[in-house]
Amino acid sequence: YLLRRSICDLQTRSLGNNFAALATKIRPSSVYESVSVALFRINKNSRFPNDVEFIEALQNRDLYESRLCKFVLAGLQNSGKERVDISKFTIEHVLPQNEKLKPEWQQMLGEDWKSIQQTWLHRLGNLTLSGYNSEYQDKPFHEKQTMEGGFQDSPLRLLNKDIQSVSKWTQDEMSQRGENLAKAAIGIWPALSVDEQVVSQYVLDEKVALSKDVSREDVKGLDGVAAELFDQFCELIDVQGVTQVMTKKNITFHTLSPFFQIVPRSKYLLVIAAIDADRLETTLRENIGETSDWNFIPNADLGGVYISIYDANQLEDSVTLYNAALEDALS
Repeated sequence: YLLRRSICDLQTRSLGNNFAALATKIRPSSVYESVSVALFRINKNSRFPNDVEFIEALQNRDLYESRLCKFVLAGLQNSGKERVDISKFTIEHVLPQNEKLKPEWQQMLGEDWKSIQQTWLHRLGNLTLSGYNSEYQDKPFHEKQTMEGGFQDSPLRLLNKDIQSVSKWTQDEMSQRGENLAKAAIGIWPALSVDEQVVSQYVLDEKVALSKDVSREDVKGLDGVAAELFDQFCELIDVQGVTQVMTKKNITFHTLSPFFQIVPRSKYLLVIAAIDADRLETTLRENIGETSDWNFIPNADLGGVYISIYDANQLEDSVTLYNAALEDALS
């Protein structure tokens, strides 16, 4: 997580607070899963970078300027079973840093050699590790390859195979090597992978835990006619596999995600179902409205369609709406 964020140049200043918050989310019975879910749910400013972002950053940013440069190169080399001690190795630029490139390099790169050097010099595709930096210096590419201790003699087979196998070193070779190494990196430092149903279950568990201290009497407006209508409604619906969560503002019905909500009002119930109007029968569509027609519905936090229930004669419509939304959620 930290490596991906740093490579992608995302802010890390708030991570101390994030980790403190993550610690409260850990479940001793499922540590890895609970931490993964917590990371998945973290706000977008501190998000876990995805593969597209990671590959893009690895290929195109100046990795040499990053304090993680050697760590990344070492990780790419030692991802296999045959590990190499690179403790005495230093970072080597295949295309040299010297602004006054030797004629052999200028000829190989072409007329735009200055621009190519500025663009590709510090990118992943041009960086490797070596114990022969002082011997390499600004030597032409072919000499760096074939000299004693050169790239073709290097024990860093995974890191240097794309340098060993080519006859020239231009932006095309640097680009291809950068792409190859970046793709290898996502296998070494993989993206966060969490089943969204597991995430939904964690979210629901939290809501249930928070609602344990909320009673019927705490729900605003759930008294008188509204309370009678709510009780009658609950007698008519199927609640198998459904979790009911009460807050001080509303009552929400969940499968793994919320699909139906009741917001008590003075003398009536506002009922909201998380379903598109075009999925409902025509006769029912005539009696409902869409939450998107409103900028804000007091005490409601579910989107979809809504209907107002004033008496028992209208409960049939609310039950039909509930069943349709439940079926849609389960599918």
